Amino acid sequence: MYKNGNFGICGDITNKENLNLESSEEMEVALRSEIQEGKAYIICELKNGEKEEYEIEIEKVYVSNNYDNKSMLIKVTDERLLEKTRWNSSGNEWFSNYSEW
Repeated sequence: MYKNGNFGICGDITNKENLNLESSEEMEVALRSEIQEGKAYIICELKNGEKEEYEIEIEKVYVSNNYDNKSMLIKVTDERLLEKTRWNSSGNEWFSNYSEW
C-alpha cells in the first residue's frame, strides 16, 4: 500500500495468484440514493480467503457529497470485527469503531 487517500487505498499487488479471481463472486452494490440509515452488513476478508459477514450501523448517508467520495458514516457494531481490527498498523493508531466510507 502506498496511499490511503480520499478515494480509497492504492497499492501494488505482487502475488496476484493469491487473489483467486476465478472463484470470486459478482456482487450487486447499491446506488448512493438507495443507501438507508440503520443496521447493515459488510463482507470482509481478513485471512486465508475466508469471507465473513459483519454487522454495522449506517449512521448517516451523505447523498450529495462528491468532494471526497465519502457516502456514509458507519459504526462497526460487530464485536468479532472490532476485536480483529483494533490496531491500525499503517498509522500505528487505535481504531475507533466509526468510519466514513
